[in-house]
Amino acid sequence: MTAGWGSDDNLFVAGCAVRGDNDPVTGYPTNYTGEQHVTTNGGGGGATIGVAVRQYTSASDDPDAFTLAASEFGRAYTLVIRPA
Repeated sequence: MTAGWGSDDNLFVAGCAVRGDNDPVTGYPTNYTGEQHVTTNGGGGGATIGVAVRQYTSASDDPDAFTLAASEFGRAYTLVIRPA
């Protein structure tokens, strides 16, 4: 993810969303903290969502992978938030 405004004290947010409620996130991208994950169980099977953040004085970051307890279909994303 690259911030359109360039290098600043940016907040990068890495997340993943995974099909399956019995497959918790067991590892987060390097240099990311504040790890959180939630699971939901619905009638169709449920989902797991994991998220972590990194405050980084840079215009871009490319976090490495999340680790899951089991192999599931999912998506990862990165957001960058500009400081006030």
